[in-house]
Amino acid sequence: MPEKSLIYALPLLALATLGWGDSGPSNAAVNARTSSKPIQRLALNQPRMLGEPGCNATAFAQLPDDRSLFIGRQLVTADGRLAGVSGPNDCSGGDPANEKRGQAFNRWSLTLTKLDWKSGQFSIVKALIDTSTDPRTKRSRAIITGGPMRGLIIRSAYDPSVAKLGDKTYVAFECTVENGQRYHVQQTSSCVSSYDTKRQSIDVQRTVVAVSGNQQGNIYHVAAVPRLLAFKGSLYLYWSAMTVKNGQIMSSVARGAELVDDAKGIHLKRAGSRVPTAQDPASIAIWTPDRSAMGNRLVNIMSFAPGTSDFLILAALGGSTCTAPSDKSAGCFRLAVRRSSTPLAHMGFNHAEVVDPGLPTNPQEYALPVQDPQGSTWLMGHFVRPPANGFADRRSLPDKNYWQKTSRASALLMVPAPGLQP
Repeated sequence: MPEKSLIYALPLLALATLGWGDSGPSNAAVNARTSSKPIQRLALNQPRMLGEPGCNATAFAQLPDDRSLFIGRQLVTADGRLAGVSGPNDCSGGDPANEKRGQAFNRWSLTLTKLDWKSGQFSIVKALIDTSTDPRTKRSRAIITGGPMRGLIIRSAYDPSVAKLGDKTYVAFECTVENGQRYHVQQTSSCVSSYDTKRQSIDVQRTVVAVSGNQQGNIYHVAAVPRLLAFKGSLYLYWSAMTVKNGQIMSSVARGAELVDDAKGIHLKRAGSRVPTAQDPASIAIWTPDRSAMGNRLVNIMSFAPGTSDFLILAALGGSTCTAPSDKSAGCFRLAVRRSSTPLAHMGFNHAEVVDPGLPTNPQEYALPVQDPQGSTWLMGHFVRPPANGFADRRSLPDKNYWQKTSRASALLMVPAPGLQP
């Protein structure tokens, strides 16, 4: 989410369902179809707690060729070390405001991470994009080395998504840059690159800002939470087109476009060689907020589960007072699931089939279906302590017994989810 996350507030802007259905008691704007297919329920009573590899490292994308490997996010210190969970280089160093106070600012980097499926512990394998500061230049070490954005310096890289099309693996991630004016890039943006599975590396020669944010006075339009979908031989990019004013999310609409990878590099099909912005006409509004009290401000797509004939969309929804997963309003950042066979259609996901395998009602971030080495499907995510608002605490994950026994604000976990198989 735009640069800052749950512990600091959001990664904010270079500033990041009970029987009611996934939009709360009312869905007045659109009438999504409820699934008529039998759906296996989530095993909410069988949570497996997961060990974070580092400070607030809670956003993951599973690699398709090895079910133990994930691309994740990690704070790094100015000298390139991993930020610890406590001490002088802890999560507090991730606040961009620290720089103005003359304090350390730990930047987000992408890492290759391994999950021990027996213990549930994540561990860092290697850095994939190193955004630590080069002492010679006082700028990030993450520099694009080829293509139309050669020389662009990536300041922060986080919240990845992965998709495989044919024999190529692609990764999208939220990014901010240091020298964007020359490349027509502003604010929080959506970056895309290719991933080499043999070398276990992101190709910095082919990395691009696929969608840029932009600024109008004190109003920012950002292209946050980029998500990839490979479906029926095509590759699609979706992002949250957020409007942010005075540090607050005013609205968040999910937009999408087809991606192509040709002689020009990786780019939106309808944008050509130019860099489109968050609300660019080269994309379409794919899932918009509705008129309900718990769904009229925010839609953030979290992940996809693609099948051969259709795919599942997992998203976070929120109402008029919802600006972050830590907010107390009912239904804020709750999980919703839809099924569709149409990747691009105006408000297509609004009208898609509602899937409810007994979803948890408390706030979440980065929920995604993952497969274990035996092929079983799990729902993995970062679930937030449910506020006592009459909704979030109805069917929380973990259950109320867990939250009563801990002072933690959130939990990284997974539960068996056979109903989320595409």
